[in-house]
Amino acid sequence: MIVGSGPAGAACAKALKNEGIEVLVIEKDKLPRNKICSGVLFGQTQVLLDQYFGGLPPEEVYCDPKIIKTENILEWNKKRDFSPMSGNCPKMAGHSRKISTISGGASLIIGF
Repeated sequence: MIVGSGPAGAACAKALKNEGIEVLVIEKDKLPRNKICSGVLFGQTQVLLDQYFGGLPPEEVYCDPKIIKTENILEWNKKRDFSPMSGNCPKMAGHSRKISTISGGASLIIGF
């Protein structure tokens, strides 16, 4: 059982399912929901999604507009601590990580 379907919970569920382990993910919040970050995929997040999930989410889960302008954001960079970032980032629906969890074969309970 994994508590929480955020990035860590989704990645853990996917990794366990890849090893053939049955997984149940429980999430207290009803989905989708509005939140400030709502699925913005910064640079390192895109790298990790590709590494652990085999690519970025499918086109149908992106918001409109798909790309947002960013500035004054610090992003973790292992080589240099935090790095300033400015540019464009894809923005996807906040519940798409949950879709990834389910597509990995995990059972999901939400809104309890």
